[in-house]
Amino acid sequence: MKKLISFIKEFTKKDVPELSGVERIGRQYFLMNKELKQARDELGKMTPFSAGLSFGSLEGNKFKPGFPLLDLIARYTDRIAVADSKGEIMFLYHNSITADNLLTQKQEPESGLLLVENERGEVLGYGEAKKDRQGKKIIKNILDRSDFLKREKR
Repeated sequence: MKKLISFIKEFTKKDVPELSGVERIGRQYFLMNKELKQARDELGKMTPFSAGLSFGSLEGNKFKPGFPLLDLIARYTDRIAVADSKGEIMFLYHNSITADNLLTQKQEPESGLLLVENERGEVLGYGEAKKDRQGKKIIKNILDRSDFLKREKR
């Protein structure tokens, strides 16, 4: 749980009560309700492949979030950049976006992780706020929703 919690703390210091329902199965983290936890406990020595909403997984020693977790974090953070329609397309094509393609930022961080939303408030993914070689502020894409679609094609 340490990796999951430290990832969330990159975005917010607020208490996230939903974390009390998170369970680890193997290298995966899932948000489970009481009924799912009870069903899992009744399996005895058998380990389920998955249960509940996938909040992410450990890949090596690094935590990789799932989109249900990013959607949850959006309710508790101000570290959100809102992309215009061109920025949305750029981000979904796994490109960095510049300040020119942002409508608003709830917070103006110079560095660190940010969620990226479209104009409709939908989380597109997350990236890292930084400066490019020319000193312009950019958000470097780390994970976007199209990543899921790309993996499905393989």
